[in-house]
Amino acid sequence: MLSAPALVACFIPSRRRPEPQLVAVASARRSPELLLYSFVEDSVVQRISLLPSLLPVSCLQSLLLPSRQKLADAAEAGTVLLLASRDHFAALQIESDASQPCRWLKEPTCLPGADATRAKVECGRPAICLARVWHTEAAEGDAPRCHVLCKSDAAISFWELEC
Repeated sequence: MLSAPALVACFIPSRRRPEPQLVAVASARRSPELLLYSFVEDSVVQRISLLPSLLPVSCLQSLLLPSRQKLADAAEAGTVLLLASRDHFAALQIESDASQPCRWLKEPTCLPGADATRAKVECGRPAICLARVWHTEAAEGDAPRCHVLCKSDAAISFWELEC
């Protein structure tokens, strides 16, 4: 099951109350969608269509972030999911209740150093790493910001995202 077609997946821990929810996000190599699978409900709770530039998904990285409010209210914060294909990456907000609609925080962006014109031979796998998260003091209600490092075939790039 995990090798034909290849499956890219990650886990999303949740602080949802009263019962935490563990969700797996997965995409088969040629699939045009992400599947959110709830271990509590033992079923797929959401299907998310992917844009062509994100196909095939090569890397998924979940970021469980603190809420903009006090930590006591962090159960509502949800999770940011970073996705990368061979030459693009994007950020998706997944709510604490994974069956609720998701929203794109960052539309697919071309990774510097990625060469989309190459033959279908993969020279390297993309990777994503969270470098820093902080809350801005600009105005109440502003979203936290995060620094993300993305690796493509030939470069490492630095991004600041609303998360």
